[in-house]
Amino acid sequence: MANSMDYDFIVVGAGPAGCTAATTIAGCKSQPRVLLIEAGGDNANANTRIDGNKYIQFTNPDQSRHYMSEKIDGLGGRQVELVDGKGLGGSTAINLTVWMPGPRDDMEAMRELMDDQTWGWRATQERLRRLETFTSPASDLSEHISPSAECHGFDGPIRVGYPPRLEDSVMDTLKRWSNSGYQINREPCDGSHLGICIAPITTHRGERSTAADLLPSMQNLDILTEAQVHRVLFDGNTAVGVVLVDGRVFRASKEVILSAGVRETPKILILSGVGPSDQLSQFGIPVVYANENIGQNYRDHSHICIKYVADDTASERVAFFKDPARQQAALREWQLFRTGEYSYIGSALVLGFFKSLAVAESSEFNALSETEKQRLQAPTIPTYEVALNTIPSDFYSDPPASSNVIPVYVFLHNSQATGNTRLRSADPGMPLSTSPMILNHPYDRRVAVEATREVMKVLKSTSACNEWVKCPASDKEKDILEFWSQNCVSSWHATGTCQMGKDEKRDRACVSTCFKVFGVTGLRIADLSIMPFSPSTHPQPTAYQIGMIAAEKIIEEHSLNGTRK
Repeated sequence: MANSMDYDFIVVGAGPAGCTAATTIAGCKSQPRVLLIEAGGDNANANTRIDGNKYIQFTNPDQSRHYMSEKIDGLGGRQVELVDGKGLGGSTAINLTVWMPGPRDDMEAMRELMDDQTWGWRATQERLRRLETFTSPASDLSEHISPSAECHGFDGPIRVGYPPRLEDSVMDTLKRWSNSGYQINREPCDGSHLGICIAPITTHRGERSTAADLLPSMQNLDILTEAQVHRVLFDGNTAVGVVLVDGRVFRASKEVILSAGVRETPKILILSGVGPSDQLSQFGIPVVYANENIGQNYRDHSHICIKYVADDTASERVAFFKDPARQQAALREWQLFRTGEYSYIGSALVLGFFKSLAVAESSEFNALSETEKQRLQAPTIPTYEVALNTIPSDFYSDPPASSNVIPVYVFLHNSQATGNTRLRSADPGMPLSTSPMILNHPYDRRVAVEATREVMKVLKSTSACNEWVKCPASDKEKDILEFWSQNCVSSWHATGTCQMGKDEKRDRACVSTCFKVFGVTGLRIADLSIMPFSPSTHPQPTAYQIGMIAAEKIIEEHSLNGTRK
């Protein structure tokens, strides 16, 4: 609870970047007074951390905000659902818990773009090692998992590892894809995700680890929940605090840091008078600084889900989810001891990250800029991703009627289409308008076609499939694109709406390489909105990394004397 109205630093948003920045700054020897403000609640219910429920956690209204996009031309005018995390931990409380930093060439690309070594792969590894406590898998899994000590940390607040037991379906999936010629990646945290792997996850004994685990009790760190920020308070062009929707004012003598996410951060900026001039004028918002780039460069991953039915004997999950008494007993054991079936059923994810030769040889690829072609051809950058061994929603919603439906997710990476967010109203309770522009670029459509063909080829040749439930009518381009148009959705990995750059005009940037908002003083942004491109991975580690880098730069600039050991 906030005990005062005056602080040295105010951080808005308690997701991975915000929690990391707030605790790192507060942990300095100079003990600056820090206020962390979160619009949601404390997310204190331990049952919401059961990892086997991660496929439905986003449906909890206490932990998530749900929006609908604008109509998308590339999807035949369809809208897609967009979801953000809410409450302490932010999206780390509702995501799929994947922990795969990098990849290496994405981090090196950021280092070159920003001319800043702190983004490089070696710095990334060193930084994230401080954040994690890694638990090694069982020794008999070395054929499939071989963690390297240099890729992991063992004394941090975020738990990373593997379930205490792997379901048979995990091994069956790895075997099928390996027999089809795909290499098993036994250490996907070494900078390259390429291949098929059992994904490291932010759980321990079936319990999700979230950014809220970074929040120790500190006398100089106040945490205010259920508090929505309306706008940043300016004195001239200097940020001096924030105003909440209920009218309360909190002041910051040094800086305000916005970590509210790709939709809320640009919304707060524009409502504060920092944003595109046409939107400020339209809603009668006094101009502090006009920056036409805010809300632009919206990027995201998108995906489809292919489904088929296998024999019920193919997965032990069917029996578990159809037996309420068994589930209740498992829940009780997990609540008491963090053991039993809820400590592993539904936890393990099999992910594949692949390059596509067909895409690399396509006219759509060759039409890209030389700079972008070079980036996409870097050794560790995948063309697409496949997610396997997930749990279908009807296992939760209607277990008695469920069959062993096998969902296979195909993700499009490095989309070339960029969307935007815009203010709808001067009312702070109104979400931004979001236009993702999914499949609006020829390259993105080529990746969708070739990735689907490659995945369907594997599924048809290796799967014990009784019936196709949901898939393209054929491998013809027209049928695949029609399937994507009808079924493609957002992966909720959005970035870019307040992108970082060395020069505001040339780089179409909103913040400098020091995270400072152009045109004003005392205001920084530290969340995924600053990324100029979407990392070719699940973005959870990158979000933590952003908070760490921002805090380091703030500590150095204000001579806060480093952090406690």
